[in-house]
Amino acid sequence: MIIDLQMEEISIQKDLKLSGLTLDECGIGRDLGIIIVAIKQTTGDMRFNPTFRSTINPGDTLIALGEVSKLRILEEMAMAKK
Repeated sequence: MIIDLQMEEISIQKDLKLSGLTLDECGIGRDLGIIIVAIKQTTGDMRFNPTFRSTINPGDTLIALGEVSKLRILEEMAMAKK
């Protein structure tokens, strides 16, 4: 069985569902099986290998690795309004 994995950058804007939540609270790893490799902050700093306690802030970009179909779900979550 071949699993199609991909790495993508997903931007998090202000007033969106994922903004202000921890990685654990939004269930990215637990529910979708996606690995967040890094979080790029608005300052340009990169937080590599973030923990489940890491917070997703407005303007952050998630560097995510996972199945293409699951990444599409994450993109939809990232665009959903609170």
